[in-house]
Amino acid sequence: MQSTYRGIPMAKWPFEVALYPMLVWDLKPKTIIEIGSLAGGSALWLSDLMKTFEIDGRIISIDRNLPKISFRRDNIEFFECDALHLERVLTPSILGSLERPLLVIEDSAHFSEICLAVARFFDRVRRPGDYMIIEDSNIAELGVGDEFNGGPIGAIAQFLAETEGRYEIDARYCDRFGPNVTSNPNGYLRRVA
Repeated sequence: MQSTYRGIPMAKWPFEVALYPMLVWDLKPKTIIEIGSLAGGSALWLSDLMKTFEIDGRIISIDRNLPKISFRRDNIEFFECDALHLERVLTPSILGSLERPLLVIEDSAHFSEICLAVARFFDRVRRPGDYMIIEDSNIAELGVGDEFNGGPIGAIAQFLAETEGRYEIDARYCDRFGPNVTSNPNGYLRRVA
């Protein structure tokens, strides 16, 4: 979790540093929305991946505390907002203008209720083929799930039950290195219907 990109903290586990480029290459997202900016390192990394892969797209990074950015990228926008109130910055006009495919990365506070609220918020705008990654669903396995009301893994299970087949867990990413050998067990969700 001490990973950096260009000297900027990005807090990605090694498995995700390997999996994200594969997903970005396969999906070729025109829009990436990141909930949880930290210091901006992952937004910069994703921007560079898009440039390397010749994807003309944009990144929207949202955090309750704006990071102090030491870089400038034309395709990254940072917004200050709590994950429970995304409608304050992701207005209907912004949501309606999102180019597809869409990749949403939920990496905010990791509380079950927050992960579930973010997943529900984006459910109304995701289309078949769009993705959502719910980060750090392994925290229960690390023994700290109780500190996060069960954490993301419970939110994933509840969200999948609520959406009745509209999403599938994409084993190509979750199980690439072995069954759920990732910091995001069951956290790579693809909209299928």
